[in-house]
Amino acid sequence: MQPNKLPILKIIIFAFVFPALHLKQFVRIAFIPFVCLAIVFAASLGSATIFVIGHFISLVFLVAFVVSWHRLALLGENATARNIFPYFDVRDLKFIGYALLFAVLAALIFFAIGFIVILVVSTITSFPQLSWIPLVVSYLLSALIFYLLCHWLLVFPAVTIDEKGAYSLADTLIVGNRFPFFLAMISIFILLTIAEWLAGLVLFGIFVLEFDPHLLGLLKSDSTGIPQIVSMIFFVLGLFVSAIFASGLSASFRELKRIADAREGAAEAS
Repeated sequence: MQPNKLPILKIIIFAFVFPALHLKQFVRIAFIPFVCLAIVFAASLGSATIFVIGHFISLVFLVAFVVSWHRLALLGENATARNIFPYFDVRDLKFIGYALLFAVLAALIFFAIGFIVILVVSTITSFPQLSWIPLVVSYLLSALIFYLLCHWLLVFPAVTIDEKGAYSLADTLIVGNRFPFFLAMISIFILLTIAEWLAGLVLFGIFVLEFDPHLLGLLKSDSTGIPQIVSMIFFVLGLFVSAIFASGLSASFRELKRIADAREGAAEAS
């Protein structure tokens, strides 16, 4: 591995190993959000409105968790202490702001991709043997867009450790390492997607849900407590998945910052 290139395999390994080695910190950071959300979901028995509100609250807790986890990965355990929870400061609000901004931009981009796919579909309607082309086009366009804009992700760890000019810093860090960073992030995403799919099969049993209408009806009922339990399970899984991805992102940020600093130091020395 060249010293000025992002170590892809190291990043992927770190993403999965770091959370496993810090389960105690995971429980500490996630405990109060879990308890608060459990209370909200318990209060939502028989009330679909409170149940929906609970999902919005879970997103807020998720942001607080991810910010803390980035700080844990980049600054160590002392940086994750929060005296009151929910406790939000400027970095949390900036994180939410960037997340909303990028979500809107991503939605617009994928709307454009969808429009292009519709045009492709309308063009090949008379050729059933080419029905696979729209799917391939959508995947290729999505991959290309993510490749071009993947440096947006670096804004988030920068915000959590109070770096100034987070977006400008992300532009600087990605220079010369766009493809390795893209490959590392997409690899972690694919591995997590596979793991989540397998977890879904293990937790709920696809065959049971398909062939037992009574159980499926219970899962859809808002008065049995089962949807709330399912939501809590997915909330915990979501926290752990977020910890893995945030670990990989933080490791990438740290390595890219090291590379950029070394490049700047070499330029000054010359």
